[in-house]
Amino acid sequence: MVVLQKEHHCFIQMLLAKGYMKEAEARDRFKTIAEQNHDRNFDEFWGSINSEIGYTHLALRRLKFPHDGQLYIGIVNTEADEPSKLGTSMSAVQLKYFSSLVSAIATDEIAAKEGVTSMAALNVNDSAQQSQPSSSQAVNNLNRAEREASLQQLRNEGWLFLCDGRYTLGVRTFLELSNYLHSIAPEPVRKLWQDLV
Repeated sequence: MVVLQKEHHCFIQMLLAKGYMKEAEARDRFKTIAEQNHDRNFDEFWGSINSEIGYTHLALRRLKFPHDGQLYIGIVNTEADEPSKLGTSMSAVQLKYFSSLVSAIATDEIAAKEGVTSMAALNVNDSAQQSQPSSSQAVNNLNRAEREASLQQLRNEGWLFLCDGRYTLGVRTFLELSNYLHSIAPEPVRKLWQDLV
């Protein structure tokens, strides 16, 4: 058992504030926090954090994002429970909209590979939630300005990535929702994302 030191706490606070960051930046921050001029102990450092925070249903995860080839590290919630939904500034309707967009991308091989156009993202409806007409109707009634604002917020927070006018899943989505993505994606998409989810 490793006792977390003030350096570990500082690193955790930094990741909580940002959600995720490029691993190169995290390594630089580690060197500053640990007052070292090298990052040889970085993997051991964040590994010890991971082993100690697991009981809180949090974990540090690393991933290579396919759209820029960069390694990212982030702190994620590993428990999909009601309290975890309170940690967002998005409304319930915006979350349903995001869920519908994730589903539209993750369940379609072409969308998973290339993303969806901005127009398709704006026009996503909650057709998968027809068993809950009230939530479906609320998502379908989001006006264009609300959808555009939601897309901008999702991009700013790293949940979505916009490249060449097409929306794909962002770093944060792959970090935090990997189990969900694996559960809804068809086999060809899971193979495409095998190193991500």
